[in-house]
Amino acid sequence: MYAWRDKVFELHPLTTMTPDCLLPEEVVSKISRLKGPLSSSSIRGLLARQWDLWDKYGEDLTNYLMTWTNSSGDAGVGEDS
Repeated sequence: MYAWRDKVFELHPLTTMTPDCLLPEEVVSKISRLKGPLSSSSIRGLLARQWDLWDKYGEDLTNYLMTWTNSSGDAGVGEDS
């Protein structure tokens, strides 16, 4: 997730914000605690109401996580993701 956050931040620099403002640590932590295979509905259910930038970046983050999960074979979306 950090890689996604850094990539999006570089593509869409928010001059007054840091990457952590784009995807806060608390959001990364919540996703990394999900057990089992991730689904787009589980990601949406967790983040849509809590993450202010869901409407702008939710679909992109979901696609990233689903691609990463499917290629790695597990939910492993922790710190190195």
